[in-house]
Amino acid sequence: MASSANACGICELRHVTKQTEAWCPDCDEGFCSICVEHHSLTKATKQHKTIPMAEYQMLPPDVLQIPQSCTKHDEKFLLYCKDHDMPCCGKCANEVHKVCNEVVNLDDIIKNANTSISFQGIEETLNEVVDNIKELTKLYRGNIITLSENRKHIEKEIQEHRFKIDTHLNQIQKKLVDKIQEVEETERINFLQLVETLEEKENNLTKYQNSIANIKNYAYNLQTFMSIKQIEQDLANEVEFIQSCLEGTT
Repeated sequence: MASSANACGICELRHVTKQTEAWCPDCDEGFCSICVEHHSLTKATKQHKTIPMAEYQMLPPDVLQIPQSCTKHDEKFLLYCKDHDMPCCGKCANEVHKVCNEVVNLDDIIKNANTSISFQGIEETLNEVVDNIKELTKLYRGNIITLSENRKHIEKEIQEHRFKIDTHLNQIQKKLVDKIQEVEETERINFLQLVETLEEKENNLTKYQNSIANIKNYAYNLQTFMSIKQIEQDLANEVEFIQSCLEGTT
């Protein structure tokens, strides 16, 4: 952000501190109730769409930190380098990206970002992965119960035969019970670890789901586009993990 999220940027220039009421993604600036009215009436900015500060601050912190302008040259991002997967200003394009193969207009890349097929695909994949986690969690919890029930069943059979066999078989009984309990404990720990991992991933992905909704509703296009890139990368790792779990259950 260009100015403090809590103080009106225009008022700060006049050495006056006023609470920010709205945020303008195009200006990358916050405005108080008076300044935002002037902003909406000024010819140069009346087409800008401002966002109530309460809604804008619902975006994830990492999304809020995505700059609208080049921090090196203090110029607005106008281009996007596909070779480096990053936005750039005109000076950056000449200094850093002049040998890159694909430097295109940024507006062409980020327009309709929150309704793009990629964005929708992430939402669908998130929902699918969370559903898979829930199913796997349910399955592994069931396995834990089954392990316990199987142990109890085997112990009961061993105890029934105990009265019909001699001391030697009593020794065998002890070995069998110990082995069963050892196997159960080993498997139980494995399943508990899987459940714990899945629950942690579910929590992380649920946060992404909440973030997706807020990004979709309140983020401006550049924030949306860059967020999609990061979420796609993180989500690919989660999908790979879930796929390995699903294959392990067949």
